[in-house]
Amino acid sequence: MYSYFDEHNYVEAFKSAQLYEQMKKEQKCENIPSELIGYLYRINGKEKEALWHINGALDLYRNQISRNVPCAAYCLSYLHIAMISVIQGDNENAIAQLNLMLDCKKIYALGVIIEFKVLPFWDSIREEPEFKKIVNTIKNDYQKEHDRVEKLLIREGLNEL
Repeated sequence: MYSYFDEHNYVEAFKSAQLYEQMKKEQKCENIPSELIGYLYRINGKEKEALWHINGALDLYRNQISRNVPCAAYCLSYLHIAMISVIQGDNENAIAQLNLMLDCKKIYALGVIIEFKVLPFWDSIREEPEFKKIVNTIKNDYQKEHDRVEKLLIREGLNEL
């Protein structure tokens, strides 16, 4: 599903999401809400299913923040709420959530930067100055950490591994 999504092949991503949900049902596993699957349902005209996923994921991430679970402590919950906000058309809240993420985290995975570049949710705000500023801050923080680790590896003689 994720590969299709990254390739912007939403028809196949949607089929994969439906297959995933069917397998979860057959295996009697809990179906956990996902903003990604909600987005796929929404763009395929299945609003009821989309809302179940989107609202359920929003509740999940808000709960993580209120309980300060590790995902929230690493600020990923704010990133996910920002994604949901963009999917719902609330770009202002998306920017606010991303700023909350910046306030509590200074080390970012490269995957976050790539997601900002490729995931279609961000299309509606990708050109906004505030979004660009946030992405640049994250890129700079990522690069600073990368450089710091590289210097450490060189100092310790581990850069040749």
